[in-house]
Amino acid sequence: TVPHLDLLRPARRVWTSCLADCRLATLEREVVGVVREDDIAGGLIPALYFDFLRSRRAAPLGRVLAHNRDDILTLVGLFGWFGRALTSREELTAGELGGLGRLWEPVNVERALECYRAALAAGLSGAPAQAVRLHLARWEKRFARWDAACSLWEEAARDTGFDPRPWEELAKFHEHRRRDFVAARSVVEGALGLAEAAGASVRTVDAFTHRLGRLEIGEASVVIVV
Repeated sequence: TVPHLDLLRPARRVWTSCLADCRLATLEREVVGVVREDDIAGGLIPALYFDFLRSRRAAPLGRVLAHNRDDILTLVGLFGWFGRALTSREELTAGELGGLGRLWEPVNVERALECYRAALAAGLSGAPAQAVRLHLARWEKRFARWDAACSLWEEAARDTGFDPRPWEELAKFHEHRRRDFVAARSVVEGALGLAEAAGASVRTVDAFTHRLGRLEIGEASVVIVV
């Protein structure tokens, strides 16, 4: 078997949140910076090939070969982009930095976290920023770097759209790590208010309501013991 490198999966990791799609034509235009002129549409190629089989006229296949040549050159350009990005993060956009973090994560977590932090520092915003914050916070939690994790959860909780995940993590931190039932109850009450105002799912509201009830019981138990 001839060894080969499939760039589709790493491309999806890097550009899924940056571009409308990760088709080769999109990457060629948006990443490599090439716009083809007089290119044949890929959907026409099978018809031209079958026409060649019937007629044995090879001339129309010239455009097909040119199309395939340009595909290969685009892959070379993408390979060069990955080579540069993996050795230096200069000139990368905030979105690309976040995507590069996803690319590094399976093989080098600390380098991935550096990319995530750099993406946020570079001004990553919207849904991609929220995803990066929560992803980064998950690793900070795993490494027991609680101050960093809480800072990320608090920032994520301030996001314009209600997201239950950072609120849940903050509640769990105060309840289980700090044993501060008052702080945990305050977090859950805030989450419940936002969830109801945002029209969150019944399941989400019920989950916070259940947690609030449990915290109130825990807080009352502490008072009785004291």
